[in-house]
Amino acid sequence: MRPKQPKLISVRKIICLYLLMLCIASLFIVKGQVQKTATKVLEYQRTSFDLSKANLDDTAVQFQKAQNTRLYVITYGKPDKVFWSSRKVKRYLVHGRGLISDRVVTIEGGEEKILRFEHWFVPDGAEPPVPTSLSKFPPVNEVYRLGAFYLSEDETLEDWKYQVFAEYLNKQPESVGYIVGYWEKKNKFLREFTNGRKLLVNEYGIPRTSVKTWYGGYSGNEKLEFWIVPKDKPFRLPQR
Repeated sequence: MRPKQPKLISVRKIICLYLLMLCIASLFIVKGQVQKTATKVLEYQRTSFDLSKANLDDTAVQFQKAQNTRLYVITYGKPDKVFWSSRKVKRYLVHGRGLISDRVVTIEGGEEKILRFEHWFVPDGAEPPVPTSLSKFPPVNEVYRLGAFYLSEDETLEDWKYQVFAEYLNKQPESVGYIVGYWEKKNKFLREFTNGRKLLVNEYGIPRTSVKTWYGGYSGNEKLEFWIVPKDKPFRLPQR
């Protein structure tokens, strides 16, 4: 009587088992890739930053439910508006909506006719979104307006805007900062300038000789402008 031979697994069964293991492994890989991919959750156009607050509120509510994720906001538009809107976005989300500063990233995109915002959720370890173009503002070694701000009656400019002005003056020590005002009453502009220069000099370390004032003339809509001017170049206001 012949001894019993051990049953051998057929080649077909081995191949099927191998393919099944590959499928299971691929499911885990795909799942991991989905979790590690940046997702654009919102895109919209607005004529000003203030009109984007409702959209930021909605995104902030969603983001607070996300874990191990960063929020990226990319802003496109006119260069100086992108510059200030990007900073307003960060301040609003952190100070207004209570998000953690390190989890909010703003990117200044390239020039477009109207302000456009993109909101992205980026899991830790995932590649961040890449803007279609990047802002080239502010320029180097040129006369340029860093910002313009309209003030209502009895309103003063927020301190953080002077801080940003100081940041860029420190980056360009061979330049002078001009605070230009268009005011109904010149003496009121001088009060604002005095307060602003005190902040720049005493709080942010700008040399007094590097801050100058320029009264642009009468205006029913009171406006303050920040200009950065290389010391070797003349400063002339553009025609209004």
